[in-house]
Amino acid sequence: MLGRRRHLNESYSGSSSYIALERLLHDRSRTVRIVSPYISGYYASRLAGIARKKDVYLITTARTVRDEKILRRHLSRGSASVLGRAMIAMAAGIAVSALAGLWVMVLIIAQLAAADAAFIAVSALGRRSRMHVRFAKGAFVHEKLYISDLQAMTGSANLTYSGMHRNVEHIELTRDPARVKELRSHFDELWRKAVQPT
Repeated sequence: MLGRRRHLNESYSGSSSYIALERLLHDRSRTVRIVSPYISGYYASRLAGIARKKDVYLITTARTVRDEKILRRHLSRGSASVLGRAMIAMAAGIAVSALAGLWVMVLIIAQLAAADAAFIAVSALGRRSRMHVRFAKGAFVHEKLYISDLQAMTGSANLTYSGMHRNVEHIELTRDPARVKELRSHFDELWRKAVQPT
């Protein structure tokens, strides 16, 4: 990681984006706002824990209309059955693909299944916690944005273990109150346009 201090701003390049993210998630703020198109099971469970102590607002993107419908349907059920049903549905898709001889597709679906199942489960748990989830509507949201009451982080890192711990990413962290407020207003605009799971 290369970190460079510039007054109220820091710049990170490398495979240690998680250091800045951890500070942001665990500062004394009462609210965390996140935009990330991809969320891994690791960070889904981390957000569930954080949502016991503070409000977490999350905007993500369902990859297809079908994905969005599946997510909405599963989110309307209890958390235990959500994880089970999501995993069964994904396993069935993998089995069908394997029988058809689509081995590459099997690997891709398996990776997506783990992330989607964990995300579905943690989103359902969010109904009993302080987690609030919405899906971007229309265009695919590729933006990555992490905001607390005190600081904000932008850059290339998705909210996945690889994105935060392994990939070479570049992020900018700011504690400038005016810039944090500006990014929070931008998030609020995205939140208004996003749709709530039913």
